[in-house]
Amino acid sequence: MFSVPLDQIPARFMSTMDQYMRQFNMFGMSLGVAGWLITWQRNSRIFFSFLMVFTLSTVFAITYNTHDSFVYLLPGMMIYCWMIALGSYSIIIK
Repeated sequence: MFSVPLDQIPARFMSTMDQYMRQFNMFGMSLGVAGWLITWQRNSRIFFSFLMVFTLSTVFAITYNTHDSFVYLLPGMMIYCWMIALGSYSIIIK
């Protein structure tokens, strides 16, 4: 897509998932999933908007052929942080 050889995409995908796990760890990832589910239940328009930005920025980072393409994960990480915050808030309040 953005000149990354097809044989490198699986390795870059795994590297991206590893980057998310190193940033948020398993507890943060669980809270993020809870945040995504809460967003889906409350407002599907916001859910799909955030999901689109998260997915597009992640796909762009995976397929952009530079040595520093991880920088393009920042918009997706920011959205995931919002989901973690929403998941944390829902657990604390309920």
